[in-house]
Amino acid sequence: MKNELPIKYYRELLTSKGRKENSAFIVEGVRQVEQFVKSDKMKILEILSTKPLNFETKIPVTCINNSQLCKITESKTPNGVIAVVGIPKLNEINEKTTKGNILLLEDIQDPGNVGTLIRSAAAFGFSTVILSRGCSDVYSPKVVRSTGGAICNLEIISKKDIFECIEILKKQKYNLIVADLSGNNKIPQNLSKNFIFALGNEGNGVSNKLKTLADFVFTIPINTSAIESLNVSAAGAIGMYILGGN
Repeated sequence: MKNELPIKYYRELLTSKGRKENSAFIVEGVRQVEQFVKSDKMKILEILSTKPLNFETKIPVTCINNSQLCKITESKTPNGVIAVVGIPKLNEINEKTTKGNILLLEDIQDPGNVGTLIRSAAAFGFSTVILSRGCSDVYSPKVVRSTGGAICNLEIISKKDIFECIEILKKQKYNLIVADLSGNNKIPQNLSKNFIFALGNEGNGVSNKLKTLADFVFTIPINTSAIESLNVSAAGAIGMYILGGN
């Protein structure tokens, strides 16, 4: 690498356009970078650090100072380490690549919600997350931070036609379970072993088209006299826990 740090390049990775043009994104923080190193699912292009790493890696490490670090991260208090990671080529849904339970997100726009849901999917044993074209950019710094590093342990299929994905998955005997306030909280016993759990937009919920395709519409019972509804990331985490145990 050149002696002069290419600040412009790293700052480009903080934007959607820059990530797309360079096919790379930034991971911030010691723990998250270490998770990516251990995972091996995504290719780490380089690591930049203000101090010696406390974990082993064969990835090239560039020493930088705090002033440089602050210029190439969105964090107000960066903790000293970032990694530049290559964006995987778009995965396709097929019998060979798709296994286990799947989380499907339709037009969820808040980066924090998207990241938290991906983190919950990893925690509750889901294998894949499919995101519609209307979702927040999964490789944006805020989404990546919110995943807590979980993004590197899941198959991420982003910016896809979710209805085309559902059609393919149903042919593979997947059931579609849709979360909606009008649903049922008693899970039927005849659902297939593998399923898609779908969550919708923060304000509007899932689309009518998605509901019409559902094999089961699921809701979490809450005290509606105290609160109208749960935040989508909270509802998603509870739903994944309940459904994953059935």
